Amino acid sequence: MFKISWRDLIEATGLLALIASLVFVGLQVRQDQVIARAELGSQTFEAMSSYRTQLTNPEFANVFAKMLETPEHLTTSEKLQIDNFLRQVRSVFLRECYLKDRQIFAECHTVARTNIPIYFGNKYAKIWWRKYRSNLGDVTWGIPGSVDAEVAALDEGASLELLNAISKEL
Repeated sequence: MFKISWRDLIEATGLLALIASLVFVGLQVRQDQVIARAELGSQTFEAMSSYRTQLTNPEFANVFAKMLETPEHLTTSEKLQIDNFLRQVRSVFLRECYLKDRQIFAECHTVARTNIPIYFGNKYAKIWWRKYRSNLGDVTWGIPGSVDAEVAALDEGASLELLNAISKEL
């Protein structure tokens, strides 16, 4: 028969409690990572939704529509509004790809592929994209090739489809 002393029993119990607490901490860390990644995705969704909502603002909608239909007639003030809007949208893409490069969140290509054609798939925005995309360095959007290949991959009708979808929702 084994004779177990109280000391051995207490040490074994302490060791088991330590192992259980380490497992619990590991599970908590994993759960926190899942929650943090979900929040990052939510922030991206909210940002992209706010840009779509901005397109329903009557004042800006007129400027955006003018950019789509007759970009050569944009005033300096309207160009500044469009430039600011496109920079905001681009910043979401940059954030997503920054997070992807650090293996925090891997939605860069999805966000870019779905939204680049919508916001940058028109004559004016393609010129803007070519001008400012080259300043971004090695960021990849999931579109293989050069800046010109990215611009060529943008869908001309995507912005009009977005406006039509928004007008149907209203």
